[in-house]
Amino acid sequence: MKDDPELQLNDTWSEESARPAKRRRVESDDNKRFPVLLGVILVLILLGGIVYFLSKGSSGDEPNPVESRVAALEQKIAGLEKQIAELQDKMTVSRPAPVVAQKPAPAAAPPRPSASSEKQYHTVQKGESLSGISAKYGISVVELRKLNNLPANKQIRIGQKLQVSRGR
Repeated sequence: MKDDPELQLNDTWSEESARPAKRRRVESDDNKRFPVLLGVILVLILLGGIVYFLSKGSSGDEPNPVESRVAALEQKIAGLEKQIAELQDKMTVSRPAPVVAQKPAPAAAPPRPSASSEKQYHTVQKGESLSGISAKYGISVVELRKLNNLPANKQIRIGQKLQVSRGR
């Protein structure tokens, strides 16, 4: 064992250091290599995970739930488009010209007071006011109040019958 140089260094003891010089150098090399080795292992694990997930995502064994949902919705849209086309064909076959929505005809205006001697009456509907009723019949609000003996502070009620013309 005396032939081994490391052991011979161990036999010599120096007062300056508690360990042999060669042994200290080996420890410092190990301390430098450990973080590098740890970093390499972490990089390999990370790369392995990336490769695993990329290969798993591209495999045809398990369909992606988002892709399957999109495909189902696209099929529904295609079906609805076919139904719309069929309905449009039926409309053009049954009706040669498309029907354009028309505004409803305005309600017939109440008859204006005529020169006749008959009295005319109006039944108050929801949302009507004295000014609106007087405008319909072409009389003033003051005259409408006088015909119906309505004081200025009294309001009209739904269903109330109002005289809108003077009788002779």
